[in-house]
Amino acid sequence: MVDPIQIGVLVDSAANHRLSALAAAAGASRSLFVQRLIENVPLDANGVPVCWPAEEYPPHRAEETLPMTG
Repeated sequence: MVDPIQIGVLVDSAANHRLSALAAAAGASRSLFVQRLIENVPLDANGVPVCWPAEEYPPHRAEETLPMTG
């Protein structure tokens, strides 16, 4: 890591245990594992993770073109 900072997040207990297990299976620290997840999460055209349910974020609106008046 180039410029590491500590962040605070709350996750449920099961997710915490799963994070530990996934990191251990990869032979990585929990920090490195999360870093790699962030760097590699697939995004849709709007920059939203593809695994994120569409109903949980507002739809992105295409930029509207205003009519030209003279």
